[in-house]
Amino acid sequence: MPKRCFIAINLPQEVKDQIAKLIFKLKQTNSSKLIKYVKSENLHLTLHFLGNLTEEQVRNTQDILRLTLDSFPKTN
Repeated sequence: MPKRCFIAINLPQEVKDQIAKLIFKLKQTNSSKLIKYVKSENLHLTLHFLGNLTEEQVRNTQDILRLTLDSFPKTN
């Protein structure tokens, strides 16, 4: 079964907390049921949406990303 996949950066907790405060204010301003607000634990920065991938495509993509990331120096 295909999975919706994307390449993303996880955000620091402090950033998620600040965005969560903004979302709370937005909900107070517009509580329409048509708007689906994101839970703070699901916040991330999407770099590229890959679409629906098979398990094999997911594994191949992970391998490629690992090889690509390994070519960069590690930083703290």
